[in-house]
Amino acid sequence: MEIEKMAMDLGNALAESEMYKNYLEARENLAKDETLFGRVMEYRKNNFFIHNCEDSDRMDKLRGMYGDNYDMLKDKRVKAYLEAELILCRTIQKVNGLIVEKIDLDIDFLK
Repeated sequence: MEIEKMAMDLGNALAESEMYKNYLEARENLAKDETLFGRVMEYRKNNFFIHNCEDSDRMDKLRGMYGDNYDMLKDKRVKAYLEAELILCRTIQKVNGLIVEKIDLDIDFLK
């Protein structure tokens, strides 16, 4: 199917992009310290679940998690990785938004 081919081409373009290469390099640099890498992965997991929960105290949990990990988050390897990840994720979100914008999926209930 032509659409699947275009999706594969887009995936390949992302995989070859400087943005993705920066992400991989930052991840590789971080992974050299297994303990720090594990802490960052745990932080990412907790951050994801807090952002995707319906708790009324979600902001308090985020502030607490940030405070508990403040020293780790100041590490230049951690900062580089999380920034590269954010840039990559926002690009993927933007691409997804551009696709969804062109078709009528009737997802207004999400607003």
